[in-house]
Amino acid sequence: MIFNWMSIKFIKENLLVIISQVALIFLTYILVRYQYRSPKSELILTKQEEEDLIRNNKIDSLTSYKHNDVFDKTIKYLENNEVSYKFVSTDIFNYNSKLDIKRLADKIIDNGIGTCGPRGFYGTSIDHIELEEIISVFHNKEAALVYSNSSAGKISTICCFVKPKHTVFIRDTANEIIKRAVLKSKAVVVYFKNYSDLINQLKIESNFKIIIIEDLSLMTGQYFNKINELCDKKEELGFRMILDVNYFSLKRLYNDKIDIIMGSLPFNGGYAVTTNDNIGYMRINAKAYVFSASLPVFLIEANKQFLSRLYKDSEFDNSKIRKFYKNYKNIISSVNSPIVVLKVSDAYKVQHDLISKEKILIEAFNKNYVRFYLNDDVTEKEIEKILNKSKD
Repeated sequence: MIFNWMSIKFIKENLLVIISQVALIFLTYILVRYQYRSPKSELILTKQEEEDLIRNNKIDSLTSYKHNDVFDKTIKYLENNEVSYKFVSTDIFNYNSKLDIKRLADKIIDNGIGTCGPRGFYGTSIDHIELEEIISVFHNKEAALVYSNSSAGKISTICCFVKPKHTVFIRDTANEIIKRAVLKSKAVVVYFKNYSDLINQLKIESNFKIIIIEDLSLMTGQYFNKINELCDKKEELGFRMILDVNYFSLKRLYNDKIDIIMGSLPFNGGYAVTTNDNIGYMRINAKAYVFSASLPVFLIEANKQFLSRLYKDSEFDNSKIRKFYKNYKNIISSVNSPIVVLKVSDAYKVQHDLISKEKILIEAFNKNYVRFYLNDDVTEKEIEKILNKSKD
């Protein structure tokens, strides 16, 4: 009797709590049970309705060209396909025309154009594994990890090893991918201008220091020529190093003391090359790991053909522009760089003038800089036209 009285009293005092708990359990059941279901009437369309939707669909442009009048005129020239694109082509060795198309076609027939899955699982081909072996042997490292996209690969590599309590050192002219990756890692960021400035910055107290540096800067066209000297100070200053390379500079020899090398591939894809332990760690812990098998096999084959040719060819011939460095002081890139960067007063005006008057397209960025790439198809006369237009 006493028990029944106490039970009734407990229920009365906690009735609201009991009702809310029962309602929460019921609501959770409904959400779990029916979360993936939609009324069939919403998904079934007649053939005519599908065609009407496709015909009437008006997709907004992903970008709105509202920069300025000069920029708008430039876009019109590009849309009319009236210009030469060879100065914005990164195929500096003209390997596109030397690809074995028959082999690429065979890869598409055998493997299709898309794959998926981590290395060793569905989608992985012997070509993926062979490319990783080629890259690791070239860099004299134990193992490599191939990504389907170079930007995702660099962000994945950096965020895997750079943690919030670390201090990371990057150049003030680092490319946007490195800057975004470091920002995403939430580490303490220290910017440096040059080698001597970096050495001074490295003397600060920190539990863990990581340097991320580009061998050839995309933003300045300048090589970092103090890599060996920097590696010699690793033990003294206590830091780790991640080197970002691209296929313009793959012929350069890199110091064995570099912890991780990450790079870009010409036919899409990127990679990280380091020790077996680091690669294993990346496969498990990298937050943005874009699986190697996601890079289609025919692009893997194209990258393999590129690397096999690159290893045999001589260094890039920069003689076409070398003689201009003396008279054009606004060239800020290294004299032996295939990336030529010019400092100008109005980058978009220079770009527009070259397109409208010379039918030559170059890249404009950061308002005061233009960039173009050298290759075998470029002539000295065309280079001189670009340089003359860039003079203030």
